[in-house]
Amino acid sequence: MLRSQHLLPRRLRSRPQRQEPAGPRAQDRVEISWLADAMARVRALPEIREEKVAEVRAAIERGDYETPDKLEVVVDCLMQELGLL
Repeated sequence: MLRSQHLLPRRLRSRPQRQEPAGPRAQDRVEISWLADAMARVRALPEIREEKVAEVRAAIERGDYETPDKLEVVVDCLMQELGLL
């Protein structure tokens, strides 16, 4: 220990440097949550077809689009695209 360090309070004195083990280093690892994975899949989906969206919106406004059968098909397709089925 350096002579000047005797003048410092014990908690402020330098401590010996910790040596890294000589063996191989631990490997880093990343875990991706299911939500992050689902978001990545959504980002990979094709671009939105604006003309199709406009047609569907018009049908919804007219009240002739939302049928239980059509909704079931849409939900099934979306779940398949996201890999949830």
